[in-house]
Amino acid sequence: MQNIANLFLFLMVVTSGSLVAVVSANPVPGEPVLILSAHGVLSREHIVRSSGGRLIGPTSAPLASLAVSDDPEFVERLRSLGTFMVLDGRSIAQLCGASI
Repeated sequence: MQNIANLFLFLMVVTSGSLVAVVSANPVPGEPVLILSAHGVLSREHIVRSSGGRLIGPTSAPLASLAVSDDPEFVERLRSLGTFMVLDGRSIAQLCGASI
């Protein structure tokens, strides 16, 4: 049991640095962002369009969607319209082993 606890602690320490880096990365205008909100896909689509952007990708998850806009105020508008978080989409993709 102690070995499992030590392994779990080790994995948390190793991955927490990557997670902190991803969550703290600032979204870049013109680059994909990951939008987290509990309002549902249709509501997120409305928020993104109202903010001057568009959803990207074939699907959206129950709590998140990828979006993009060249407008430098896009991220601030997303935040003001009720999203929980707006994260750098490329950093999230790298954490997941994918590229955008």
